[in-house]
Amino acid sequence: MSDDQEPPTPQGEPRALTEHWADLRQQPLLQRLDDAALATFVMEVCDGKIFTLHHIREHDRESMVPMVFMPIALGAFSGWYGVDLEQVGTIWEYLSEAGPRAINGYPMFFSLRVMHKDDWSRAARAIDRELERRKTPQNVLDDLKEPPP
Repeated sequence: MSDDQEPPTPQGEPRALTEHWADLRQQPLLQRLDDAALATFVMEVCDGKIFTLHHIREHDRESMVPMVFMPIALGAFSGWYGVDLEQVGTIWEYLSEAGPRAINGYPMFFSLRVMHKDDWSRAARAIDRELERRKTPQNVLDDLKEPPP
């Protein structure tokens, strides 16, 4: 076989490399959430079903995030480049996925999910508004009223 030929596949067909690095890098690393998924996320955060890195006190984040989200300590982002990391808005997971242990009062997760910074920006504003809305009993009562005929 000459140097310009690729080794044959087990079926004897020449192997074509269809995905080059440049092609792969054009794909967004973080998939964006549609409006319905983002609304679900907001409601589940407000309902206490989701834990994000923003639940960790700001002065503890640098040291605690890898201990709360264990995949980070184990190298989950080791293949990411600066431009990819800049797209991260938040790291989160469902509280139902927490492990049996906690650290300094925080749950520990052996899995994580990553949200794009633009999605997190929208979600953070919506979470603040929803939590404020829930503080006012009259808003809840207004939501329960039947629409006028």
